[in-house]
Amino acid sequence: MGEALDAQLKAIQELRAELSKTVDPKVVDEISDCKLKRFLIARKYDVAAACSMYLDDLEWRRIEKPEAITEEEIASEIAQKKFFYWGRDKEGHPIVIAKSARHFKHNRNLETCLRAIQFVIEKTNRMMCHHKSHCAIANGKFTAEQAMNGMFRDPETHIMCGERAGMVVIYDRMNFAMMKNFDHSVTTRGFPVLQLHYPEVLHKAYVTEINQVFYTIYQIVSVFLDERTKQKFAVLAGDYKPVLRQFIDEDQLLVEHGGILREEDVWELLNQGKTNS
Repeated sequence: MGEALDAQLKAIQELRAELSKTVDPKVVDEISDCKLKRFLIARKYDVAAACSMYLDDLEWRRIEKPEAITEEEIASEIAQKKFFYWGRDKEGHPIVIAKSARHFKHNRNLETCLRAIQFVIEKTNRMMCHHKSHCAIANGKFTAEQAMNGMFRDPETHIMCGERAGMVVIYDRMNFAMMKNFDHSVTTRGFPVLQLHYPEVLHKAYVTEINQVFYTIYQIVSVFLDERTKQKFAVLAGDYKPVLRQFIDEDQLLVEHGGILREEDVWELLNQGKTNS
């Protein structure tokens, strides 16, 4: 592990140096090792490719401003209760629940839908380590060696550091119908955003209610996913509830997923501005 860690730290230093040729070095110096590492992982530690990806992301963010998306802007998507944050898994990853049967491709505004996807991912992105001032490694709470195979979540800021940081998605396909719910435009435009601008923000995706239709869709979706991201998808056929309970406590799971939470109760709390994520 020592040689691997040394190689990672060397690549991080090289990426800093490359970025400093284009970005203000003072700004680059404040970027956490964790953030730079996510871009390096996404580009298999090719420093030049990771630098290009980082700079492309800066330009994309300047234009798209995903951090400025408001709930009012995507109110039509929220009203359909397609997705919501609630709870954490046993390791502390925030959970996003997505109800795919509530998306109707013939009754949506494409740009609003894509902005809603960005809104959801951006919420997790804000929980990821970006700056040295919030970095558990830089602050001595977590070692770089521990970060290689683990995660540290600050109990006060909720900022996550380490290679196992990220969000968990429960992608619920109950009552999903290909003709009504599968949206090719959202797929072909949404997944590249995840890959290009949110490296390593996804920790795990559990896909439930599997049938042959899913495998047909996955052949389309997988084109936009790199191998590392594909490995993060857990396709749960049959009785998936015991599997979910291995990783998520029942008081963090909806009843239909093997837990004790009623969705209507969760939404009541969310509408009151409460959250446990």
